[in-house]
Amino acid sequence: MDNTINITPNGTYTALQEAYDLFNKELFNSSLPQVLITMQRQKKTFGYFSPSRLENKADNAERVHEIALNPATFKNRTDKEILSTLAHEMCHLWQEEQGKPSRPGYHNNEWASFMESLGLMPSNTGKQDGKRTGQQMTHYIIESGLFDTVATEFVTSDTPALYQDRQEENKAIKKKAKKNKIKYTCAGCAANVWGKHGLNLACINCNMVFVPESIEDEALEDEL
Repeated sequence: MDNTINITPNGTYTALQEAYDLFNKELFNSSLPQVLITMQRQKKTFGYFSPSRLENKADNAERVHEIALNPATFKNRTDKEILSTLAHEMCHLWQEEQGKPSRPGYHNNEWASFMESLGLMPSNTGKQDGKRTGQQMTHYIIESGLFDTVATEFVTSDTPALYQDRQEENKAIKKKAKKNKIKYTCAGCAANVWGKHGLNLACINCNMVFVPESIEDEALEDEL
C-alpha cells in the first residue's frame, strides 16, 4: 500500500469527509445524511453538532446540519482522537435524526449508550472515573472496540493530512516576547512602566527612582 500523504491544506476537509463517509458506513450502517463539516475555534470545546444550522440560499426550505471541529485542539491529540470527536458529533446527529435528544447540549442516556456501542465511552472527565451523562461531556476510545478498529484502518491508509492551528505556538511566542520586558515601579507615586532589563529610570514628578520587579515576581505574573 502506498502510504504517501497528500499534503494540502484543503486536504483536511477531504480527510474529514472521507472519515465521515467511512464512519457512516461502518458505524451507522449508512443511515446518516450528509452534513457540512466545518472548522470553528469555539473556546473550551473539541467540536459541536448544530442541527439544521444552514439553509440553501436558493431554497431556504432546504436545511442541512453542521458538524464543527476545533483545530486549536488538534495539536496535542492523535489523529484517531481528533476523529473520535467527529464520531462523537455524528452520534448527536444520529440522535437528532433517529432518537430522542434532550435539551440542547445535554448528553442523555440514549446518546451515551449508543456511543458505548460504537466503542466510545462517554465521560465528563475523559477518563474512567467520569460520569456518562451530563451537560459537558467528552469521551475516551475503548481499546479494540468498533471505533478503534475502524479508525485505525483509516489513519494508516493513504489519506490527506490534518492541519492543526498554530494559535498556541503564537501565544508562546508572544509570552516569550513579554518576558523580555519587566515592570518598573516608582518608589514614590507607585507609577508603573515596562522596559528591558537593566534600565535606570527616574520619576520627574517625585524625583524618585523606578524600582525593577524581581525575577520571582516576573515569573509569577507570567504563570498567572
